[in-house]
Order: sequence, then structure tokens, then C-alpha cells
Amino acid sequence: MYKISQIVQDCVNGCTANNLIEDYMHFMINYYVNTEHGQGTKYRCFVYNIQDLEVNLYHIIRENISPTTDVVITDITVKDSGEIIRVNPKNYSYSMDYFMDMLR
Repeated sequence: MYKISQIVQDCVNGCTANNLIEDYMHFMINYYVNTEHGQGTKYRCFVYNIQDLEVNLYHIIRENISPTTDVVITDITVKDSGEIIRVNPKNYSYSMDYFMDMLR
């Protein structure tokens, strides 16, 4: 399980690796909400700046996670000169089972 601040830092590092200035980028978050039966629905969230990225990730996870669903952040992308660039190096999965195990 990853902290949301780690995801944002991964995105900043991804922008730096591609010679992009993250303060001027708009981010597209692609994520899935999966049911306990293995069926998932894909969603997208457009974020206008890096400062709002953490808030939006927090809301995506908080609003969609439940005992019967989990959330997977699959891609966070930016568009530069018509090219779509993925700035996160991996997928980030969140489930209620993990949080319940932490409380035990």
C-alpha cells in the first residue's frame, strides 16, 4: 500500500525524468473500481495542477473504496506537444482488506 504523497512524488519524478515542469502540466488520472466478483469499471479524472493531484487522489480512493470494492490507480499521464506521457512508474492498489488488517 502506498501513501498518496508517494504517488505524487512518483509523478514529480516522472515529470523530471521526461524534462517536464510539473507546475505547468495538467494530469489525467485513470483508475479502476473493481468489485469482489472481479468486474471493474474504468474512470478518468482530470487535474489542472500538481497541487490538486494529492487532493483528487485522496477523494478517488475515499469515495470508491468499500468492503466489496477496491481501487487501482493505473495511469497518471500528462500531454506534452501532442504526446501522452505516463508519469507514474507502476499501478497503485487500495483495498479495504488492507486497512482492516492494519487495525488488527
